[in-house]
Amino acid sequence: PTHYPPAGDQAALVRLARTHRERGDEVFCTPLTRGHPLPGRAGKVTRGAVCWVDIDEPEGVERLRRFPHLPHLVVRSGSGGAHAYWRLASNVAAEGVEALNRNLCGPLLGDLASTDRARIMRLPGTHNAKAGRPCLIAYLDLARPGFAVEELGAGLEDPDPPPPPPDPGSVRHRAERLRADGADSVSPPEYFRILAGVDAPDGGGLIPCPLPDHEEQIASCMVYPEADQGWTCFGCGRGGTIYDLASLVDGGPSGRTLRGEEFRRARAMVRGRFQARS
Repeated sequence: PTHYPPAGDQAALVRLARTHRERGDEVFCTPLTRGHPLPGRAGKVTRGAVCWVDIDEPEGVERLRRFPHLPHLVVRSGSGGAHAYWRLASNVAAEGVEALNRNLCGPLLGDLASTDRARIMRLPGTHNAKAGRPCLIAYLDLARPGFAVEELGAGLEDPDPPPPPPDPGSVRHRAERLRADGADSVSPPEYFRILAGVDAPDGGGLIPCPLPDHEEQIASCMVYPEADQGWTCFGCGRGGTIYDLASLVDGGPSGRTLRGEEFRRARAMVRGRFQARS
């Protein structure tokens, strides 16, 4: 809880940031307010009056300069990219913020993995250790009123729409398969050790993401202690169940796109690894 200062307490945030900066730590914060001092969706982010885009590509930074709706805050991330934030005229449900974030990624070449409600972003005034440069404010104007969602999102579309949610029958069938395999009783720390070959605290905690296509220096993969909680990587935006991890470690899909033959392959991998262990 000491790492989650009360929303609106600027002095507490500054003290916390200064303490960690002086230690040489990297410092991140969530743009939206959490209902509970917990990482990821467990923090219960529900509404907010800000949206954002994380831009890594130089072309995206150029497009931001020409974008018709000027951000209220632009941060130089320290790695050559930029984080842009827009104030909204009113509080918007977390789902609406996520949708607007994704839509902004299209014209600005933003990172779709950084659009979720619980996203942590680098705090300006701190150090980007990976790049060896500071994270600094490039532009700030809090005097301008916020944008209406309809105005900011006009004409924008999700550049990579997620697949439709599975029907209730598919959800029940997948839950039944988890129970039939006994996989619903295996804790995430245990299956991370068996499937990914990495140690995770038995009580849950952050570890470096073990996925083969995600290299990172800062531990951003949250492995929860209970099977029904699963796991979430805040860096690459992926997570889910034991089957999602098995598929991703093997270079396959996850989430709603993990189905059919690819799901059967992940299921066989889980069975094979656990049988070999026993």
